Amino acid sequence: MNTRALALLSAALAVTPLQSQAFPVIVRSGGPGVCDQLAVPEAMHELGVAPFFPLDELIAARWQPTALTPCPRVNDDPAMGNWQVSITNLSGLRWRDLHFVEDGPFIHANYDGFIQGQRAHRIDAVGANLSLVSESMNADGVFEPGETWDFLVQDWIGNPLAFNFTSPGAVGNDGVPPGSNSTASIVALIATPEPGTLALLGLGLAGLGLSRRRRVN
Repeated sequence: MNTRALALLSAALAVTPLQSQAFPVIVRSGGPGVCDQLAVPEAMHELGVAPFFPLDELIAARWQPTALTPCPRVNDDPAMGNWQVSITNLSGLRWRDLHFVEDGPFIHANYDGFIQGQRAHRIDAVGANLSLVSESMNADGVFEPGETWDFLVQDWIGNPLAFNFTSPGAVGNDGVPPGSNSTASIVALIATPEPGTLALLGLGLAGLGLSRRRRVN
């Protein structure tokens, strides 16, 4: 086997995350929001913290009160608090189209629509709902392995411990028994590899093919 081709292929596979283990959830979205228009695919993935979620859907989370307002269309209620939530990608996969979904007992004001009948918003810095405060790596809307995103939840009615994302299968409180200790949810799509990664993988495969042809000749 051609040593250079094998090296190229190994490098491509090393930077291309394995995407076979993450388990999808089927979500339903709709209804008007107060900030932006929400439209999400049905097949997504729920992300959360250990030990409740598998390694390939794993994040870390923390939160703190903030005076920042993500959606000026909604007047801040002094009786309720705004929160800045930080999530770090520990899954080893690249994610896109991240959405925050509230749990049944809790309500937030900067929602774009509904997922599973509960208020939800897309975590981004586009449109009227500037929920995404920062990305610690590239500002490209892709939640990279090891990257931390900070986003805002406005006028949260409920316990901020709901931001610990410990309830798999609780998207929109769907399928969770009443009175259970369910939490808010993060749902996302697996991002496809970058074009450069695909090109590198193609070069490796091409090199392997050339090596085989030379052996035959």
